[in-house]
Amino acid sequence: AAAKARISELSALSLSRTAWAFATVLLEADTLLEAIAAESLPKMDAFTSQNKSLTAWSFARLAMCDEPLLAAISSASIAKLHTFKSQEMANTVWAFAKLFVHDEPLRQAIAEQAIGTLRDWSAQSLAATASAMAKLAFLHAPLWDAISSEAVRTISSMQSQSF
Repeated sequence: AAAKARISELSALSLSRTAWAFATVLLEADTLLEAIAAESLPKMDAFTSQNKSLTAWSFARLAMCDEPLLAAISSASIAKLHTFKSQEMANTVWAFAKLFVHDEPLRQAIAEQAIGTLRDWSAQSLAATASAMAKLAFLHAPLWDAISSEAVRTISSMQSQSF
């Protein structure tokens, strides 16, 4: 109870890192996560792209679907998606897919932002994004074309480096 009361003292960074720590070692702590979610809502403007991404990822990894938190992460992410790194976009869309949250505006925004930057994405981020979009049955032809082209380019590059 004392720890839950002190959660209001945590910064956005500390909230996201606490959720991440529990998710990383798969420690279920529903009461703690509920408190983190509630405390994160009024602090969402202070969350960086990494904080948003890690929080979404953490809740998904622990299979905890807090709809108000995810809605806040979505809204705040769409507004600042240009600040997200590829892994942060991939982790965010993966988290929503893992929790079966069909957030059309977020998927659309990530697709549009990703198309122009896929050349800089790691193979892991490409694969995670493709997998998440497929799981959500998100048929955005320009995104799928861009992912396909980048995957072919990446594979070709790896094959030429092996000689």
